[in-house]
Amino acid sequence: EYEAFNAIRHRYLLSREPHLRSVLVTNIPRHLRAPGKIDNYFRHVYPNAVKSVTMCQNLIRLESLIKQRTDMLAIIERQVLLLCRSEKRK
Repeated sequence: EYEAFNAIRHRYLLSREPHLRSVLVTNIPRHLRAPGKIDNYFRHVYPNAVKSVTMCQNLIRLESLIKQRTDMLAIIERQVLLLCRSEKRK
């Protein structure tokens, strides 16, 4: 089914007829989540069919900040636990 869709999609994108060219792509692999990388990928898959690539959000930075927050929270929770244990011993 994918191969049939892909063949139809290729013919559509390579046609010289005017048509809408907006495509929403989700679940992009982590290693392609940069405008330049995704642009290169689509230009390779659909040569002469890509006008531009726009990334709506920079989730790489957000994911990095979430990881930092989670790591820091684990450190804080550990320190609070150690403090509570030491206060009980007094």
